[in-house]
Formats: sequence, C-alpha cells, structure tokens
Amino acid sequence: MANTCGILFDLDGTLVDNEHIKALAFSRAIEQLGGKSNPSIYEKVMGMSGPIIRKQFIIESGIDVNSDEYFKLYKSIYEELIKDKLETRPGIIAFLDDLKAAGLKLAVVSSAYKEVVNWIVETSGIFKFIDTTITGDDVISKKPAPDCFLAALKALTLSKENVVVFEDTEVGLRAAKSAGIKSLGIRHSYNQSHDFSTAYNEYSSFKDESKVIKRDLNLIFGQAIL
Repeated sequence: MANTCGILFDLDGTLVDNEHIKALAFSRAIEQLGGKSNPSIYEKVMGMSGPIIRKQFIIESGIDVNSDEYFKLYKSIYEELIKDKLETRPGIIAFLDDLKAAGLKLAVVSSAYKEVVNWIVETSGIFKFIDTTITGDDVISKKPAPDCFLAALKALTLSKENVVVFEDTEVGLRAAKSAGIKSLGIRHSYNQSHDFSTAYNEYSSFKDESKVIKRDLNLIFGQAIL
C-alpha cells in the first residue's frame, strides 16, 4: 500500500534551486571581509558541513578571519539573497502533488539549521506536501552520518525498505546508504564531480524526467504506486 511508503527529500539543490545562492553568499562574505573569492569554490565542498565549507573559502581567500564571524556575515547575506532569488526546482511542485495524491508520506531531511530550513519550506510552498521536517538541529551528527534519515523514518513510522531518498550531494547519498535506504540522485551545475554511484539512478529535472522517475520509484517499491 502506498501509505506505508515514503520519500525523504534533501532540501538545498534538490527541492529548491539555491546552491548557487549559497555559493554567492559565501563568496560575497569573504569579499566584504577584505579577501578575494569566487562562488566556484563551493563546487569543491557542496554538501559538506558548514565549518568545512567556511574553512575552504577562508583558505582560498588567503585572509585571516574568525570562522564564526565569517558564518554570521554569510548567514546575513544568504538570508537576504534568498528573499529575492529563491525558486523551487522546475516541476517539483507538480511532482510532490502527484506523490501526495498517491498516498506517500513525504519528509524534508536537511543538514542545514532549522530556522532557514523552515523558512524555505514555508516560503516555497513545499510545506503543504510535507509530513515532517528533520534539520541539522534535530540530530547529533549531520550527513554523511545516517542520523537525519533514521530520525525521519522514526517520525514517519516507516521501515527503511519502504522509503526512497532524493539527494543532490555525494555526502547525502553516503548518508542514505549508511541508513540502509535506496537513493536517487539529482544533478545540477554544482555537483557534476560528485560520485553518484550509490544511487539507483540519477536525473537532472523533475519536470522533463517525471515519467522516468515515477517508473523507477515503482520498480524500487515493487508496486505500481505512481
């Protein structure tokens, strides 16, 4: 039955098209602190923990700056940028609508901090499809640890065999594998170098590849859900 199955969605880069916004915010924060930067640095560390991302930008900028000070400035810039630039991935609203109509349970599972995750979920209109949201503030260890996905299983009262993860990072796919959950990868310009070999399949568009994604979900679940 479909109501015993669920989908766990990563947020950034998977449900919403915001990885380029985060890259720009990290870069602008460095520049405001007196260093030189480029948003492309983000490609090397996308999906990593905040401290690792900040460290990479600081190292490549060549400036001596406190990581906490940098994060505070980045957060301020990022929150201003997404107010004007936030968009969902093309086709995702229609796709989520189809999943809910089929009776699947849906969750957002992100390593980002709760305040911004909740704001994005609400502002983007995704909230009306989502049964539960797990953030980095809800677990001890973030991705690639499996904690966030295991917490989502518990919240949805589903078994790992009846759930599929959608992710856009190698780190997230590793977390899904560690949790024992099958995964599907979402490609975009910032994750072309990421290893998606643990994913059942990968796609670049919920809009153009919707039929293929639904076919693969039916195959994974072993029943014609969609």
